[in-house]
Amino acid sequence: YRGHMYEMNAQRLVRRTASKNYLNHALRYVVNEVAYLNPADYSDESWSDLQNAIEFAQAVMADNSADLRQTKVNDARHRVIDTFKGLTSGAADPADFEQLNAYIAEAQEIFNTENYEEIFTGLEDLQAALDDALAVDPNLTVDDQGIVDELAAALRAALELVVRVEAGLDFTPVEGILADNGFEWTPEIKDGYGEEGDFQFIDGFMLDCGYAIEELIGTTGGASYEYTPNDNNAGSLGTGDIITLDNGTVYYIIIYADINGDGTVEGADLSQLDLLLSGDLYDSFGIQNLAADLNGDGGVDGFDSQTIAMMISGDVDYTSYPQNGQGA
Repeated sequence: YRGHMYEMNAQRLVRRTASKNYLNHALRYVVNEVAYLNPADYSDESWSDLQNAIEFAQAVMADNSADLRQTKVNDARHRVIDTFKGLTSGAADPADFEQLNAYIAEAQEIFNTENYEEIFTGLEDLQAALDDALAVDPNLTVDDQGIVDELAAALRAALELVVRVEAGLDFTPVEGILADNGFEWTPEIKDGYGEEGDFQFIDGFMLDCGYAIEELIGTTGGASYEYTPNDNNAGSLGTGDIITLDNGTVYYIIIYADINGDGTVEGADLSQLDLLLSGDLYDSFGIQNLAADLNGDGGVDGFDSQTIAMMISGDVDYTSYPQNGQGA
């Protein structure tokens, strides 16, 4: 029975023609878009895949045979759409500039610092390396990564040679003045100790100094300072004058034999020293004791009093007295 029914109805079966509407629409769209594209902008492989897909789709569209199956039409449509979407750029990936840019930013920060030439050393090599780095072609690709890496390494090396100068005082000006006037010592920053606390002082300046403070002391590392004369200052640098750096560090000026702080050595200083010896003058801070300790033995005694008396009388030349300027 089944065989009979099959033979009877088989003659009535008709193969359905494959529908190409969706393929036709997709093909026309892709071909139209491709007309505006430059093959050089895409990888050879992805462009070739697209061309093959288009040719296959065109062949299917031209196939009017009754044997054309819908699955083949659908496959042609999917291929042409997928390969069009799968086009990839033919250009090489860009080089990695991240590390180089970080070093460039670090170098530029140094050069953007106010008074950078006073604050840093080693800037000449850094400037050269930075100029080379800034001149690099931003369109370099991964094929040129070695160039970028070399520039980054050179800039890093130059950055490591840059030294930040410590902010502080520069005694170069007064050292030259002292040498010109026959003094054989140079100013130094030292630690002092008193009952009211520890402090820092600078010794080594000359008596009866006729120079402005700006002519004697400069700064390093872009620092600045404020000069405060002591109450007895007579217009010349004296013991007890204060120099305050902009970072808050305080230094006291000590000029040996200038006990009263007027910048000279005279009878008033000898009187002050005698009062220290007798106990009628008590220096709890320690500034006057330092100025009176001419031989640097850590105390004030008759030797210091005798020496000041000889300085006043002219029997001792202050510039040749070995302990002056050397400190306690």
